[in-house]
Amino acid sequence: MEHRKGGILQIGAEMVAQLRQGNSDTRQRFWEESFDAVLAICSRILGSGPQSIDVTTDLLNDFLFHYVQNLKNPHGAWSYLKLMAIRRAVRERQRMMTGEPFDDQQMDYPGGEMDDVETTVLLPKLNQCLALLTPKAQSTVRLKYRQGMSNEQIGHVVGGSKQYIGRLLTQSLAALRECLQRKAVANG
Repeated sequence: MEHRKGGILQIGAEMVAQLRQGNSDTRQRFWEESFDAVLAICSRILGSGPQSIDVTTDLLNDFLFHYVQNLKNPHGAWSYLKLMAIRRAVRERQRMMTGEPFDDQQMDYPGGEMDDVETTVLLPKLNQCLALLTPKAQSTVRLKYRQGMSNEQIGHVVGGSKQYIGRLLTQSLAALRECLQRKAVANG
């Protein structure tokens, strides 16, 4: 189990072994116990807000589904997470300060490569419409469609039952659809 020793989050070898085996209960427990600590690191660099939540969510997902398999020293898991949180938050802050748009090419799309029309026309419009949603709705949509999380998992991350998350997603998708339709009509 995970515990705090002198204020430092400790992730034991037993937990890492269970994470490597893909134990969903252990993944959920790890997420719940680590999220606030990683978010605090990101928030010190980015301030509290959706960017900190997004960086934290992406980092924990990457750790759980990719990096935990290659972790050489299970007792160094917290140090690794802390270092990665700092690096990713600094990178996001630099991106925000330079005004660079989000790089859609770095996202993984389930259907493979997107064609030029989708990339150059639809994604910028979709990003504009996403920006109109509340930060919680934005995070929920990203977790569902970018990270592939279930409504229950999203509920643990952003707060709320799986039914609430389902309603939030339905409302968010309806708002995105309406926004995209308005943009299509406006552009003729």
